[in-house]
Amino acid sequence: YELGHIIFREFVGFDRRLPIWMDEGVVSYLEKEQIGARLKAARTLARMKSFMTLEELTAVRSPETIVLPYIFYSEAASVIEFLMDEYGKDKFVSFCQRLKGLRQGEEWFDAMKDVYGFKDLAAMNEKWVVFLQK
Repeated sequence: YELGHIIFREFVGFDRRLPIWMDEGVVSYLEKEQIGARLKAARTLARMKSFMTLEELTAVRSPETIVLPYIFYSEAASVIEFLMDEYGKDKFVSFCQRLKGLRQGEEWFDAMKDVYGFKDLAAMNEKWVVFLQK
């Protein structure tokens, strides 16, 4: 599990300030024995409209402050599934490369906007929710 964090951070750059959901989401997405249950939970939460939005996920600043860990990790993994399934693995790799190439003063969402074309976090959230509710 921890090796997944190291590999992801090596790829995008250790010095990047990324939302915790992104780091944890990639690693959770890769956990083959748990991913099915996590994705099912995220889809159920979205249908019940009782899930954390991307804005709320992004506001989490450290793993110690996660109030409902199973929900957080399930939703984080589902964001990665959304990006992979809807836009493809090549685009996700491009996003990660763009993260590594962020210039001084740029934020992680600048890479998201450039690669995926989301206007803002709310627009991304809207598409993610539609994906989950399918």
